[in-house]
Amino acid sequence: MQTRTMVGKVEAYAALGAALKNERWAWSGHSEDETVVVVTLWADKLREVPGGGTRYDLFDAPDLDAWRTKRGNRERIRDLLLARDRCDGLFGVVVGHANEAGDAMLEGSVYEARPDLVMRLIDLDEATGEFSAETA
Repeated sequence: MQTRTMVGKVEAYAALGAALKNERWAWSGHSEDETVVVVTLWADKLREVPGGGTRYDLFDAPDLDAWRTKRGNRERIRDLLLARDRCDGLFGVVVGHANEAGDAMLEGSVYEARPDLVMRLIDLDEATGEFSAETA
């Protein structure tokens, strides 16, 4: 069984070659030359796909109103558009694990750089930030 190392968000992004615009509220980032995009995907929303692979789907999320207008969502939309337009839809993944209270938006969450997990953007609602992606 592979051991995974939990680190801070900045370190997780750096391990994948990307930087965050703001370490407190950013949910995504990219490299300076915009050839690498990395997005935080929350562990509880990652789903295994029959036949292999992983899917992440935020469409019709019950908590949409809680994050729709957040700065992190607006920046993530820009980064997902960058992935779509400049990276063939591909982006790296930092898996986020919510704090002990189960609240990903509060302090105490931990992050895991996943160089083995590359996702391809399937669909994006540019107005709301809802998106779906699958392993590439």
